[in-house]
Amino acid sequence: MQFNFSDLPPFKEQGCCDSGCDCATSNLKSSTACPTCNMFGEIVSNLTVYSLSDKERRRQIDQGGDDGYSICLTPSCNTLYYLKKSIISTDQARREFHLKDSSSTHTICYCLKIDRDEIVDAVHNQKLTGMRDIMKTLKGEPPCKCEKNNPTGLCCEDEFNQIIKEAIDSYV
Repeated sequence: MQFNFSDLPPFKEQGCCDSGCDCATSNLKSSTACPTCNMFGEIVSNLTVYSLSDKERRRQIDQGGDDGYSICLTPSCNTLYYLKKSIISTDQARREFHLKDSSSTHTICYCLKIDRDEIVDAVHNQKLTGMRDIMKTLKGEPPCKCEKNNPTGLCCEDEFNQIIKEAIDSYV
């Protein structure tokens, strides 16, 4: 069956947790440069760093505190989180981080483990155009644990909705 763009409902601007979970959608820029690549990252919570670090590194992190960890967003840099001279490298993390992964298929929603291709497929083949609709259809109700699951500590809402828009636009 041929895909017909007119079969798609209009884009629905939705959040993953329209119930108001207050997941952050942006981080403040760090005033400290990454000790490895000297680029400035973004500030992340200790809870994010604690949740995504391996067991050995967890002992050094006060999960309820605010030590000023930052995330390095430079794709070619092996540092994931840093605090002054202390670093947590990508191989000391409990999961992959798509900005550090060269794979074209990477996780967008870390809470439900939904990747880019699954989102595009849901738009093209299931004719879904809302973030929450796609999440519920593919994996169920979102648990909204962005601060613990996403390496940035942020909600995937902006990136998820951007991929939906791109999938729709690719058929215009």
